[in-house]
Amino acid sequence: MRLVDYQNIANLIVSSGVGINLWCYYYVNPNCLQYMIPIIFIHFCGDLYFAQRDIKIHHLFGIILIVYKYVMKVNPEDDFFVILTLYKTELSTFFYVFRFYLDTNLVKKRIKHINDILFFASFFKFRIYDYFCNVIVNETLHMNMLKYKYNFFYFIGSHGMFLLNIYWCMLLCRVACKSIVKSISKIDWKTQTAVSYTMFLNIIAGGYIYSFFPQEQNVFDMTGLLLLSMVSYKYHNSCARQLKEQNHFEYTSDSVMYYYLMDIGSIHLRGFLCVLTGYYHKSNTEILLSFFIHTIGYVLSLLYTYQTKQHNCIYNTKSVEQVNFLSTNNILVIIPCVIDTILVSYNNTITLFLSTFYVSVLAAMIVMIEPFYGFSHIFFHFVLIVQTCYLSLCNIKQ
Repeated sequence: MRLVDYQNIANLIVSSGVGINLWCYYYVNPNCLQYMIPIIFIHFCGDLYFAQRDIKIHHLFGIILIVYKYVMKVNPEDDFFVILTLYKTELSTFFYVFRFYLDTNLVKKRIKHINDILFFASFFKFRIYDYFCNVIVNETLHMNMLKYKYNFFYFIGSHGMFLLNIYWCMLLCRVACKSIVKSISKIDWKTQTAVSYTMFLNIIAGGYIYSFFPQEQNVFDMTGLLLLSMVSYKYHNSCARQLKEQNHFEYTSDSVMYYYLMDIGSIHLRGFLCVLTGYYHKSNTEILLSFFIHTIGYVLSLLYTYQTKQHNCIYNTKSVEQVNFLSTNNILVIIPCVIDTILVSYNNTITLFLSTFYVSVLAAMIVMIEPFYGFSHIFFHFVLIVQTCYLSLCNIKQ
């Protein structure tokens, strides 16, 4: 037998045990919810050596949660939501294991498609939606865990697992869209034309939220949104024109490099102006920190672009160097923007803070992973609209 077969057998045993435990909890004895935890702990420890890197990280987060629970003697009533939600996440494992044993003949291929749909649906329901609602933004659970010492271990474990689930969800979207979207989502001028207009929706979203609590400092964030939308329109519209005139085009083409750098600069500026809006009458420390990190980030992007062009590493065609160039500049933008999100939202309720943070994380993952191929930028812009709503709410509630 292959190693993967032994791992799948172990996964099925654990998932079956969890399923039985859940059935007993709902229909037999509500006090039996903790019974499978030792078995899960043994499974995590045993599979830690053999699993792939991302699975190892998942197991480590799970081990941290279990060890913390027993060392700190966490009351079952305090971490009830965590245990119940984590048990339910294992239900999607059934469909994951079945994927390995469905052949490619016509009948089983259809069954495989149904299984894949059920796997994705259960993964999203239990590992993303339910986990977010019942664990991540559950204020009761958060307050319960604050009673215990060294609770940062709990937050590392629980939030680490959720971040990993978001990452896996992006990969699943990429696989699901490969045969459906990839063939029709080549970067063409129509796609770029659509993308050039979507950023303007952020002005409407921000203006609507700020209208409920008008203040003079709101003009800073609205100015940032306006400038970002105008520069984004110019950049993507230029890309659309280039694509309409020629058959092939890349985001790093020399003909749009100036607008590309302007677009990066406008993102940095909007981030700083958003922080300025929130702390205008409150603190200069956060404003100076935001200004510093955005200035450093943009200067590094300019220097890296200049250095790369000097070595003739930017091409007008797809290449490893081009991918590395985009990835590096994306990181130099993402890090300051995530820090901005934390600065703007951390004084608010735990629900608003974490919702804002994870929307920003989702936007960053869409940029880096491109789960929807050529349509990813459109999805990214719509996630930014949600982020704008949350950041505006954070600013008016500070």
